[in-house]
Amino acid sequence: MATKEILCLAFSRREGGHCFAGIELASGAWVRPVNGSNQGALHYYQCLATDADEHAREPRVLDIVQMDLLSPSPKLGQPENWLVGNEPWRLIGRAASADLLRHVTDDLELFRGYDRFVPVAEVESRPPRESLRLVSPENLNWFAELKYGKRRFRGRFSVSGCSYDLPLTDEAYEKELTDIELYKSRPQNPAEPVFLALSLSDVWAEQMRHYKLIAGVIVREK
Repeated sequence: MATKEILCLAFSRREGGHCFAGIELASGAWVRPVNGSNQGALHYYQCLATDADEHAREPRVLDIVQMDLLSPSPKLGQPENWLVGNEPWRLIGRAASADLLRHVTDDLELFRGYDRFVPVAEVESRPPRESLRLVSPENLNWFAELKYGKRRFRGRFSVSGCSYDLPLTDEAYEKELTDIELYKSRPQNPAEPVFLALSLSDVWAEQMRHYKLIAGVIVREK
């Protein structure tokens, strides 16, 4: 078992539950806690973190969360996975967005290429060294669509001049976008520049693909 202090950069929905991901303060490495069952998805109660006043709430980006993790549990497409323990999480502080600058990547080919996904065959032949990235997007626009009968959003942006169009799974930030009309887009407010925490999903068996997702949106301080 290992006790880790993790800077939360993503708390999002995923099939079967929730996904948490962040950077361990001690090592600077990405960590994604996963469940031992439920195909790795965390139950909501597992993600609640308690503050100094013993109030429990879901984590937010830039929270520093202390948690017990049992052991590494890597997958070919998600090498950062750790098996989550049973002890409650603790909120122990907050970070500033400026602290993230050293973790930003300007890789032109996020997770190998410009497509929305990476084929399983590609992952199996050359397992990636990482499935989580932090970027400072250029020309970010949000687009509203109807997906599986629900209102969802996509982020269209570029990194070092290369374009991406990825689904947003950060439910907290979705609340900031609800005024966008369906099938319309809106540019990110220039007064509120953001970082994006990107994730490579677990394999979608029906399509044999790992999809690229916007798992966390971090508003930068002025």
